[in-house]
Amino acid sequence: MGLGVMPSILSSHSKRKVFVLETITVTPHTETGVEIAHHAARGGMDVIYCPMFLSLSNSYFFSPPGGFESNSFADVSIYDRNAWKTIWLDYIKHNLPCTANVIDVIGSSPSLELQLRYTDFLAFRFDDLPFGELVIRFLAELTRTNFVSMEEVFFQKIALYAHSLLGDSIRTYEATKSCSNLWGDGYLVLFNGRTPSTRAALWAAQKYGASVVFHERGPNSRTFELFTEPASHPASLGKVISDFSRRRDEAEFISKSSATKYFKQLYTHNSIAWHSFTKHQEVFRGQKNENFKDHVVFFLSSQDEYDSIIGAEELGFLGDQFATLRAVGEANKAIGRKLIVKSHPSHKEKTAEFKQFEFLCREIGAKLVPPDDTLNSLELGVSCHCVLTYGSSISWQLSFEGAPVGLLARSVGSGFPGVVELKSITDIISFIEVPPMADSRFAVAYGDYYQNGGIPFEWFQTTGLFSGHY
Repeated sequence: MGLGVMPSILSSHSKRKVFVLETITVTPHTETGVEIAHHAARGGMDVIYCPMFLSLSNSYFFSPPGGFESNSFADVSIYDRNAWKTIWLDYIKHNLPCTANVIDVIGSSPSLELQLRYTDFLAFRFDDLPFGELVIRFLAELTRTNFVSMEEVFFQKIALYAHSLLGDSIRTYEATKSCSNLWGDGYLVLFNGRTPSTRAALWAAQKYGASVVFHERGPNSRTFELFTEPASHPASLGKVISDFSRRRDEAEFISKSSATKYFKQLYTHNSIAWHSFTKHQEVFRGQKNENFKDHVVFFLSSQDEYDSIIGAEELGFLGDQFATLRAVGEANKAIGRKLIVKSHPSHKEKTAEFKQFEFLCREIGAKLVPPDDTLNSLELGVSCHCVLTYGSSISWQLSFEGAPVGLLARSVGSGFPGVVELKSITDIISFIEVPPMADSRFAVAYGDYYQNGGIPFEWFQTTGLFSGHY
C-alpha cells in the first residue's frame, strides 16, 4: 500500500472544499474523480461535483461506465452521445458521497462560427491564450502525428473535429471562470491537464491563483495518483517519485528489493502501469551480447506524446527529438563509434513519424532498429558501449542493470542525484568518449515507486487498466 492513502495534497487545514470538474467519461478516470470526492468527504471537506461533460460536444476519451467489459449497456448505441451522458450522470450521482453537491454547468461560451485555415487555427487565441495551439498539439497525439506534420492531417481529416474541440475548450474555460466563487477558496480537481478542456480549466484557475490538483492512473491498475502540475509533464511524476522516496522509512536494501521485483516483471513483458510495448521481443536472459559492445545506442521516445505538451520544445536540451538525433550523429561522427537508433515500439502505429526517423538515420549514418524487431531492448542497452535516451522509461531499467545512461531531454529523473543530463554536443562527446559509472539511485526510487506507490482505490474496484466496478 502506498504511503499517501489519504491524499496529502488535499490535507491543507486552510482549505475545506473540493470542486471536481469532470470533462471526460472513461473508466477509471471518471471514477477517480468520484474517489477523490469520497476522500474529501471522509475528511470533512465540502464536495462540489460539476459534470462539465454534459455541455461538451465531444468526449475524446469515452467508455461505458465500468469499461467496455461491462455488459450492462449493450442495448445503447455507442454513437448516442446524449444517452451516454445521461447514463454517466446517473452512474456518478449514484456513487458519489451522499454529502456531495452536484451542480449544473455554470456559464456560457461565445458563439464560435469559425472555419479557420490551419495557420489561422494554430495562431488562434482567446483571452490572449493559445487555444488553437492547445487543440493542435492534443490532436497530434490523438492522430499519432508529430506536431510538424499536422497541417496535412488537419486539411485531410480533422478540421471539423478540431473546431469542435476548440469550442469545447473555450466553453470549459468560460464555465470554470464563471463558478470561481465555488472553487476559489478550495481545490479544483481536474483530469491529467493535457486535454484541451482540462488545460483550459487550468488556465481559468491560474487567473485566480487557485489551487489545482490533477489526477491520473497510478503505478498499477489498482491505484491512482495526484499531482500539483499537469500529470503529463515529466517533472510532475518526477516530483511524486522523489517525494515518495523521501517518505520511505524502510532500509535501503528493502527499497532495492522492491525495485528488483518491479523490473523483473518488466523483463517478462508484464503490463503493469500500462500496456507492454515489448511483448513481441525476445525475453531478456540477463546475458550481454558482445556484438554490440562498441556501439552507442540511442533509444527513441514517441515524439507525438512530447508534442502534445504546451512548451514541449523546452524539454529537449538540444531541441526536439529530430534535432537531438541530428546532434548525436554530429557528436558521434567526431568519435567514430557505430550508432544504433532503437525506434519506439509504438512507431508500428506511427508510420509517418518512423519514416522521418528513417530518413534522418540514413543522413547521419546510423542503423535504425525497426519497431517490430524482436531484439530485446534491455539486452541491447546493457550490451552496448553507452546509452542515450530522450526521456524514455527504459533509461531506468538500464540504469538499474548497470548501463551508463545519458539523458538528452528533461525526464522524471531530472535533478535527482546521479542522473546524467547531456545539454550540449560537447557533453555528448565527453559522455561517449568516457561513459561514467552507472548510478542507479533514481532507478531504485523509480522501481520502488512503481512497485509500492500510488493511492489505492477504496470505493471503486478495478479489474484491469480500463475496467472495474463499485
